[in-house]
Amino acid sequence: MDIAEKNSRIAHFNFLGARPKTADSFYSLDHAFIRNLLQKIADRGHVIGFHPSREAHADAAKFASELESLRRIAPQEITSGRQHFLCFSAPETWRRWAKAGMHWDSTLGYPEAAGFRCGICTAFPVFDFLDRKVLPLREKPLIAMDVTLAQYLKLTPQQAFELLSRLNNQVKKHRGEFVLLWHNSSWNTYFWSPWQAVYRDFIAQS
Repeated sequence: MDIAEKNSRIAHFNFLGARPKTADSFYSLDHAFIRNLLQKIADRGHVIGFHPSREAHADAAKFASELESLRRIAPQEITSGRQHFLCFSAPETWRRWAKAGMHWDSTLGYPEAAGFRCGICTAFPVFDFLDRKVLPLREKPLIAMDVTLAQYLKLTPQQAFELLSRLNNQVKKHRGEFVLLWHNSSWNTYFWSPWQAVYRDFIAQS
């Protein structure tokens, strides 16, 4: 939040809903730390989003229950987010998001490559190709992700910054929106320490 505010940006923080303790990622929405964090995000003018689990990708009931558990405690309306592990099925994923009253999703990106999966860098209305109708939902394509740069592409921090800069030049050229996913877990560990400068410098230049 400090970095976003320093650069006159609004940050989006996507939270998982209620899940079993055996899940691949778990934190209790009832824990005071999480409740205080949600309130702090809202108080500082940033956005709380939804991060449905991998299981919820294929289970409509889990999707609905996880979203409701987050909406129940969130101090602001939940209308955006992206899927865990970028799991996506057309048209089911968009149908669920639209049915839940969500405004936009940012799941459509490549896990293994940075760039323009949708061939566009602006939000667009989504289409249910089976029912042949436009849904009340927009997709903000994901341009780049931290683990893509460091783990899939195995770039150095300097190489990653240069790639992000090239992509950002294209986004600016077409007056688009650069959607960058940076995990909170990619911050305070030994491996990710050199990458903090990549994030800070990119946000400053974008």
